[in-house]
Amino acid sequence: MAEDDWDDESGDDWDDEEDFAAERSVYVGPNTARCKAEWRAARRWRCRVESALEHEGCPFSEWLVLDALRELSLELADDVNQNEVAARTTLERSTVSRIMHALEAKELVSRGPDLTGRAWRIYLTGRAVELLTRFGRAVEVASAERESGELSPQMVQDVDAGDEAGEVFGFAHDHD
Repeated sequence: MAEDDWDDESGDDWDDEEDFAAERSVYVGPNTARCKAEWRAARRWRCRVESALEHEGCPFSEWLVLDALRELSLELADDVNQNEVAARTTLERSTVSRIMHALEAKELVSRGPDLTGRAWRIYLTGRAVELLTRFGRAVEVASAERESGELSPQMVQDVDAGDEAGEVFGFAHDHD
């Protein structure tokens, strides 16, 4: 496109109806559309969870790492390698390292070198287990919310049924 085809004031080239019609007809397949819709839904979910966690004083990234550590501890029935947490959360290893330092300073995780000395082994402290249990209902409610911010009667029943069934958080072992 030539430089003079752009509208100098707004930075766009929608002055020409033909250009606008051609741009609207670009093919976006159903897979792309579905993935974009899922991504937007995930972003909205994250905003709702961030809001719920804000009331608890916990940043989303810290909750995400703690919950990944909880999941991996259950699956492996062992302490967890910091790199495994990075892979589970899809966060950069340096980001997970920074978050782990913050969690260790808050006494929510305990870290030590693994047998090779090349990686960190991590486990949740009793305090972290208590916090995750407390955060669990807030995150579940935020996850069940509709776009309008309301819960359907069925969602309320599902959340309550989970509480009654004791489906909060389980841990493979406790180091405290």
